[in-house]
Amino acid sequence: MSTDAPRGGSFFVVLEHHVGVRQEAVVRIADLMSDGATRREARGSVAGLQRLTRGSYADTSGLTAQESHILQTRALTDRIGDVVASHTSAAAIWGLPLRDGDLGVVQLSPTWQRLGNPKAGPGYHLHSRPVDQAQIEAPNGLRTTSPLLTTVDCARLVSLDWGVVIGDAALRKGLIEHPELASAAGQVRRLKGAARARALANMCSPLAESPGESLLRLRLRRMGLEPAEQVSMPWVEGHPRVDFLIDEWLVIEFDGRAKYSLDGDPERAHWEEKRRRRGGLRSDPRCLDRALGRTSPAPKDQLGPAPRASGPEVSADPPREARISATTRRF
Repeated sequence: MSTDAPRGGSFFVVLEHHVGVRQEAVVRIADLMSDGATRREARGSVAGLQRLTRGSYADTSGLTAQESHILQTRALTDRIGDVVASHTSAAAIWGLPLRDGDLGVVQLSPTWQRLGNPKAGPGYHLHSRPVDQAQIEAPNGLRTTSPLLTTVDCARLVSLDWGVVIGDAALRKGLIEHPELASAAGQVRRLKGAARARALANMCSPLAESPGESLLRLRLRRMGLEPAEQVSMPWVEGHPRVDFLIDEWLVIEFDGRAKYSLDGDPERAHWEEKRRRRGGLRSDPRCLDRALGRTSPAPKDQLGPAPRASGPEVSADPPREARISATTRRF
């Protein structure tokens, strides 16, 4: 099965290694019976597989919550008909970051061809607002809302902060552009979560490299700070590019190996280079380096020396540094 998609990136998790030579990851009882199997034989064939919805099964062993959710979304859209994946389910298909708690229910929206009232069912919620054909795309044959509509819909459904995380990721991946996000979000009216959607464009940035950076940027701004993002510092040994720079002297890094593992395998070389460049920052008297927000505990041999501050600027403004340290320790 090809992983090609009409827009840059890999948007659908292809699970051929879980289903052998089958071209579909979802196994349907109806398909097995149409191939000549009896109902009893078909039932025996899916023994040990995970039930996705009535009559549909898949091998979900070893899959992440997001990958399993995509399989369930495919099974439900095929069974219900005239619906598309939307909201957080569409975000999963487009490869946008989600929390496991956002994946408990498959989110679907009707097309204009669907008749009857929307309803919820086991494992899914069917929204009432139909989706225009122009806003539907089909990466790998799975019909879903466009990246732009997906981003705006997610902003209405999830928390404001996590809506920004999704918006940042969509911008970074090149799925959407900032002007079109501002236009689409600004037009949302008289819908649940409309205020969150309208606020989205002014809070998003394509420069965040991970959900943690997005959330940290929001916290810094709520403290009254305006951090510059992904700033190159050629005057420092190693010419580092830092996550955040405030007032040209306060450096804030969101560290953690998980940050470099979101889009693929962990890149140890990148991690080690980050550590080396931070060593250059610590030796520069003009910079106060704060390493914050580790996403998971790391072995002691990977942590490196504890962050330390140097230079006269540290004592010049201790309240600010203390506020940042106190806030980000709770991150």
